[in-house]
Order: sequence, then C-alpha cells, then structure tokens
Amino acid sequence: MRITQRRLIEEANQNISDHLSRLQRLQSVVASGKRIQKPEDDPIGVERALEIRSHLRGLETTLRNLGLTTDWLGATDKALRDLGDVVKRAHALALRAVNEANQSPEAFQGWIVEVDAMLRQAVQIGNSSHRGLYLFSGRRVNTAPFELISTPTPQVVYHGDGGALEHELEEGLRIQINVPGDHPLFQQVFDSLTGLRSALEAQDTDGIRSSIEDIERALDTTLEALAVVGSRADRVDATESRLREWELDLRQLLSDVEDADMAEAVLNLNVEDQAYRALLAASARLVGPSLVDYLR
Repeated sequence: MRITQRRLIEEANQNISDHLSRLQRLQSVVASGKRIQKPEDDPIGVERALEIRSHLRGLETTLRNLGLTTDWLGATDKALRDLGDVVKRAHALALRAVNEANQSPEAFQGWIVEVDAMLRQAVQIGNSSHRGLYLFSGRRVNTAPFELISTPTPQVVYHGDGGALEHELEEGLRIQINVPGDHPLFQQVFDSLTGLRSALEAQDTDGIRSSIEDIERALDTTLEALAVVGSRADRVDATESRLREWELDLRQLLSDVEDADMAEAVLNLNVEDQAYRALLAASARLVGPSLVDYLR
C-alpha cells in the first residue's frame, strides 16, 4: 500500500492533537491537584467521591447542630450558676440576720431591700434567653417564663410549661437540652427568698433560721441541676470529638480518591511535554521541499 505525503501529514496532525490533549489534561491535574478531571477519568472513583461528599454534608449539618446544643447548654449552665450565686448571697444574709437579731428595725428594713433585689435578680435570671428563645420556658420558648407579682406579698408566677426540648446528637440519638421552669429548683429558690423576706419583715428569728434550711435545700437542688446540665454537655462534647475524628477520616478518604500524586503528575507532565516537543520537531520534517524551492 502506497503511503502518500498527505497521509503522513494527517497522521502527524492526529498524533499532535492526541498529545496536546494529554498534555492539557496533565497540566490541569497539576494545577488543580485533582486526578479526576471528568467522570470518564474514573467512574468508580467519581461514584465513591460523591458518596463520601454526601456523608460529609450530613456530618457537617450534625456538627452545626451540636454547636447549637453546646451553646444552649452553656447558656443554661451560666444562668444556673448565676442563680446559685444569688442563693449563696441570700444564705449569707440570713446567717448575718440570725447572728445580729438584736439589730434595729432599720437594719431589718435594709435586709428586706437586699432580699427584694435578690428576688428580682432571680426572676431576671429565670427569664434568661439564648438566641431570642427563653431557656426555662419549656416548649413555650417565646414566652417569658417567670413574672414577679409584688402585691400583696411578693410571689413568682410561672407562664411556661414542663415540655422537654431535645436535640439530635446523631442519627437515632437525642438528648434533652433544657431545664423547664417547673423544675423544683426554681420554686425552691423563689419560695426560700420570699420566706426569708417574710421572716425579716416580722423580725422572726426562728423564721429566719427556718429559711436558712430552705435556702440550703434550694442551693443543693440548683447544684444537682448543674450537675445534670454538665453531664449532658460532656456527652455532647464526647460525641462532637468522635464525629470530628470521623470527619477527618472521611476527608482523608476523599483525598485518597480525588487527589493526584503530585510527584507522579509532575513527572508525567514533563515526559508528555518532551514527547510533544519531539513530535512537533519530527512532524516538521514531513513537510519537505516543494517544486517552487527547486525553481528558485
């Protein structure tokens, strides 16, 4: 079969085109660091990468939710600690009143003013909110849970419910994140403060001693609630740490599937570039001298 000059040039052009395509692909691999540029490069790898990315998206959503859970529990912990501080101050005041029971009526009136301030502060803490939602309203998160009514005697009314707020830690696992305002600690705190106030108003030493016991019970209940919130926070932290490790593992798997071996990619690029240049040089020789060259 006779091979014409035209046929040689056509084959050379096809070879140049093929080498140029491979060179461009290798340049893209080196520039992006990804070995898979098109689905046809590795259909199985593409399918695996899509599966891993789907897991990562779900995991990222779960981790964001865990962050919200941690924030809520942190806000609850702070509010309960602040409430505990109010109770401790009331305890110290009650002890001082018992030890100084022979004080003037003005002293008792000053203590009453302090207790009134503590009661208002306790209600304010009970109405703490996080991201615009009330912490202790149960499921009625848009309603302020506690209202202080001053007449005829101070009392606190609860407007929330006993509903539990739950967040999903991970698929199939949920945890309660709130402490509803109908928890005994709130009633004990408010009752112990109003009881102390009544005893101070009556200058009743025995009543003050009795209120000290009530205050101590309220403090114990507050500490117990804090321990529960702390254990929930620890559980969330442990789950988040484990899921963070899983996220790292998934990202490593994705890297193994998608990322190129850069040393190998650069080597292949250099080899292909040299082959392309050699092909260009060889192809240039196919175009020999023409009749016009001989006529000059």
